[in-house]
Amino acid sequence: EKTKRKLTKLIDEDKPRKHGFNVAHWDCRELRIWLVRRGFFVSQETVRRALIENRFRYVKTGYELARANKAEQARFVSGFKRVLRYVAPKTLIAFADEMNAKLHPKQGYVWTRKKKPTVATHDSHKRVYTAAAVIPATGRDIAQTTNKFNQHEFIRFLRLLLSGTRKRITLFVDGMRAHNTPKVKQFLQQNKRIKLKFLPKYSPQLNPVEHLWAYTRQKRINNIEFKNQHSLRTTLRHWFNNTPPNIIKRVCSYNCILKPG
Repeated sequence: EKTKRKLTKLIDEDKPRKHGFNVAHWDCRELRIWLVRRGFFVSQETVRRALIENRFRYVKTGYELARANKAEQARFVSGFKRVLRYVAPKTLIAFADEMNAKLHPKQGYVWTRKKKPTVATHDSHKRVYTAAAVIPATGRDIAQTTNKFNQHEFIRFLRLLLSGTRKRITLFVDGMRAHNTPKVKQFLQQNKRIKLKFLPKYSPQLNPVEHLWAYTRQKRINNIEFKNQHSLRTTLRHWFNNTPPNIIKRVCSYNCILKPG
């Protein structure tokens, strides 16, 4: 029991170099060696199971952007709660962003019997851009694919949003230059039914549509090489047009804002 407590403290501290291991972080191999040196002869699988029993998880790290303003993020969350309470009953609340995908395949996880599965590629770095908005309350997504993205494509995307509803739209976006040019502002002045609100700087974790990008890569485009931009655009259009509302609601919920972490 004492050793378990020490092992837990060791992992929480996460400084294996302090204990003579020339690695950045602990894994089961180094932890097993640490235990063996103290007279506990166990397998790596035993170590893994012990960690799971103590509620440890072996997960890939995420990014926390150091230049983000915590106070600004907190104000955004507080303001968004007011939007949900007072604005949402009268207007559609949507979140938008852009994703780029290459013809060259992005590697992802697969079940296989092979020792190391591979994907054939011609190493083309041509890209396709997708602008998409999600409406978490209804599970709807609206997407547009292009071979480039700029202020003109963003205005075309705003027109697409407006054409799909007669309601007012409050659209949350990041501070990308293409979202806030004089031409975009002129378009918004001429189309009062849609209003842009900006996310805090360096805060992609507060945008639900970011989760749609990760889901799309995992489920549809990872481990696939596309022959040309047309093929990739067609695939993405079909994917976004046929993603069920219940998936959008689950993947792109407000939890990333209201219940972070």
